[in-house]
Amino acid sequence: MSSQKEKAMIVRGAGLLTSIFSNLQKKVEEFGGSEKDIHRLTTPEGEETIGKLAQIIVDDGRKKRISFPVTVDSSQTLHQMTGAYPYTYINSDVTLEHFPKKGQGKRQIEVTLFHFNRLISSDNAIAEMATEGFRPAEPEELINLSAQHPGQDLQKELPIVAINSPWQYPNGPQYVVCLIRRDAGRGLELHWLKDDLHVGWHFAAVCK
Repeated sequence: MSSQKEKAMIVRGAGLLTSIFSNLQKKVEEFGGSEKDIHRLTTPEGEETIGKLAQIIVDDGRKKRISFPVTVDSSQTLHQMTGAYPYTYINSDVTLEHFPKKGQGKRQIEVTLFHFNRLISSDNAIAEMATEGFRPAEPEELINLSAQHPGQDLQKELPIVAINSPWQYPNGPQYVVCLIRRDAGRGLELHWLKDDLHVGWHFAAVCK
């Protein structure tokens, strides 16, 4: 990692900590507390309180995750998979040649949408999903999710990406399939899978 990138990450991290502290202090004061209550978090007796806060944050994040039942039929063509919903746009490189199906036969799965609500790399997103027993969704799982739940308008607020099984562009970068909002409809697009940071994305995942 370059020193310039490290500096940028430090600056972003410092800004995030400042924002969290400011909001926490404001809420403590609204409940009748003071700076002493905040300072107590830095002492040994404050460790239990920090632990409770951490558990609340994790539990709250898990509650906000949305899961959808999906049927994946590996005998279907890409056209059959996408045909249940009229996409406004489909990238011409979203093909079964570039993203071959991984499973066999027909199977029932549940696709869960993770949103980390912070800057996170693709590798770290995969690692964090793994700690909860999930793996990134395959492209055909994401496509079937969109086709079988058209009424949810899933990518209206945030794009959804399936970062498993990326396609290597000839002499170029790797790409993964994602759902985006395209004009007034839906788009099936490719996203550059690089060592960047994601904040405005949902990551599609499946329980291992």
